[in-house]
Amino acid sequence: MKIAFKALIKNVNNKSLVSGDKETWVTLKLQDENVKDEILNALNVLQNPQEERMIVIMDELESKKL
Repeated sequence: MKIAFKALIKNVNNKSLVSGDKETWVTLKLQDENVKDEILNALNVLQNPQEERMIVIMDELESKKL
């Protein structure tokens, strides 16, 4: 399953862990026409804290080149 949508990147929080590893939390904000049941349902299906997902973030100009 895959889903694409426009969103604002509201926050990027980088953290160094005691183990020496790094983690990053990214907060996205969907608004207006991007808050559709199709998008929300797909995100709910894909969300699983035990499984990683492939995430792609690009600007709109780059997406038109595809």
